[in-house]
Order: sequence, then structure tokens, then C-alpha cells
Amino acid sequence: MHIVSPEFHRSRYILLLAAVLSFCFLNGCRQPMTPTMTPAEQWQAKILEAHGGSRALARISTLVYTGNIATREDRGTVVLALSRPQRLRTTMKYLKRSEDRILLGKRGWRDSGGGFEEAVGPSLDAMVFQYNHLSLPMGLIDNTYKITYTEHIIGTKNFPALELIGADGPPMTVIIDPETGLIHRVDGKISAGSREVVMGVGYEDYREVSGVMVPHRIINFVNGTAIAESRYVTVAVNAELEPNSFAVEPKAVIK
Repeated sequence: MHIVSPEFHRSRYILLLAAVLSFCFLNGCRQPMTPTMTPAEQWQAKILEAHGGSRALARISTLVYTGNIATREDRGTVVLALSRPQRLRTTMKYLKRSEDRILLGKRGWRDSGGGFEEAVGPSLDAMVFQYNHLSLPMGLIDNTYKITYTEHIIGTKNFPALELIGADGPPMTVIIDPETGLIHRVDGKISAGSREVVMGVGYEDYREVSGVMVPHRIINFVNGTAIAESRYVTVAVNAELEPNSFAVEPKAVIK
């Protein structure tokens, strides 16, 4: 019987490996190509990472902003209580007036001192837009938007941006700080009769709260003109809300 030594097998293996490497070198063998991310996917991933990561953001169920608001004519306090999904209460108490807004799904109510009235048309669209922009970037995880990449010019600076189109609410343009990946501004297009109004919110003064980055200064724009500025003293993540936080008192509803 002829016995083949282990050294013989090793020699054959080395010769075969050398032949394969030589063939690849001469013929340009490459590793299988992995799918590349589109610009929209790249910036979406950067936004999520910059704000604390997908896992931390997915755990957010409530946000409560408490602070001060100023307009050209008045100033006062503001509280935003957001509960996912699709619930938002905005309470503003100015020196000269007050306003309370409640959004429940696709319906909204407003109270300017005389009782709640159901909001319709542009007024309701504005409330939905407010919820949608405050719910970012968590909304990017929900896969509820058709997302495309674009670019947006503010002043002389070019910003990366994502166009978001969803079933609920006006289309939005999410403008991104290219250096940090944080959301810089969100614009929403609302139809008011034959006119189109661009409502915008600028996000500034980001701070880390419970492992996620949230803005503590929000500037509101209409067609590019600043109309209000809110500075928040506290922003609570996953705070427990009162059971009646989104209650519309039946006696107060004006039909």
C-alpha cells in the first residue's frame, strides 16, 4: 500500500492556493459587491445616529416641552405635550390672550378663550404639521414616509435635506446640519385656498436628555419670516402624562 504523507497534502494545497491567487491577480477577481446606501438612506441613518440612535429613539413615547414664547406683539408661556402616536396638546398663555390646541389622530380642536372649536382646513393641517415635525426623528423609524434626498439653500449655504411625503399631514422638507447630522429646520407646505403657505420651524440649542438630543429653542416661520420664538426651560422624555392631558370637555365643544 502506498502511503501519502501529510507533507504531500500540504504541498498540493499550497500549490492550488497559489494557482487560484495567480488567476485572480491576472483576471481581476473581486469580492461580491454589497448594496450601497442611497443618499436618502445615508442621511436618514446619520440623523438617527446624531439624535441618539434608533433604539433610544424608538423607546420615546412622550415628550413634554415647557418654556417661554415670544412674538412680535406678545409674550408668555408655552407647554407642548406630545404622545405617540398622533396626540399633541399645545397650551400658550400670553399676556394679552391664551390658546389651547388638542390633536387626536386626524381631528383637532382649538380654544382661544371661548371654548373648544373643531379645527378644519389649514388650521387642522397646521396642527398635524406641528405634531409631525415634533415627532421627528422618531417618525423616520416608523416607515410611514416616502423619503427622497434633495438639497436646500438657506442664505448662501447649501444644506442636505430629505423630502417626506406621508399619508397624514402636509409634505415636509427636513433640512439637516451637514456637520452634526441634527435636524436644522423643517418646512411644511399647507394649502390655504388658492395659496400655498410654507410653515417652517428652526431647531437650535440641542441638549442631551435621557440619551437623546432634543432642541431647546424653536423658531416658527411663515413663508420664510420668523413669527415666534420658544425657549424651553425643560424637555422631559417619556414623562408620565395626566389621564386627562388630551381631554376635550364635551360641554366646551362648539359644533
